[in-house]
Amino acid sequence: MAKVTPTPGQPPMPNRMPQPAMASDEQQKRVDTELDVSVIEVTPASRFRVTFYLLPVGEGHLKRFRVVRESEADGMNKDGLEGPHWVEFKMWTYKQEIDLKRKCMQFDETTRMNFINNDLLNRLKIQTLLNAWSLDAKFGPRLKLVHVNGVLVDESYDMFTRLFPNVVRFILDEMNNVLEYNG
Repeated sequence: MAKVTPTPGQPPMPNRMPQPAMASDEQQKRVDTELDVSVIEVTPASRFRVTFYLLPVGEGHLKRFRVVRESEADGMNKDGLEGPHWVEFKMWTYKQEIDLKRKCMQFDETTRMNFINNDLLNRLKIQTLLNAWSLDAKFGPRLKLVHVNGVLVDESYDMFTRLFPNVVRFILDEMNNVLEYNG
């Protein structure tokens, strides 16, 4: 590498490129921080609820529950129904959706294709997006949801999976209907 010497009477050349001048505080203000949040933007406060009733069927150890949608319960006699119960979820952003789906990608060597493991995706959705529910108030503190750093702990997820399968399936279907199809 050749050594560069300054011409006589010129100041020595700096060893690095000159830094651009810093913008003043007035110029540094971002326009998007001063605007109100649009109604179509997902914010950390964006939530949705799945609401349903439970219809007890059977007695004693044979007791089970049928899920009744809120819209179907409006025309029914609500004396035998338990509820309304609700499950609250956070709304995901497009970036969160892509990140969760990437984590669920698996390679099938038989077909030599990548696919999304939907069971794993549903687990990650529940663990990251399930915010609160009313089931602990009705059925006891054992159903209390516990979050650490905004993620549902494994014990709370296991408690969710021990609910009656038709209740779990209803909650998952309604959650996916809103998250995937804005239904």
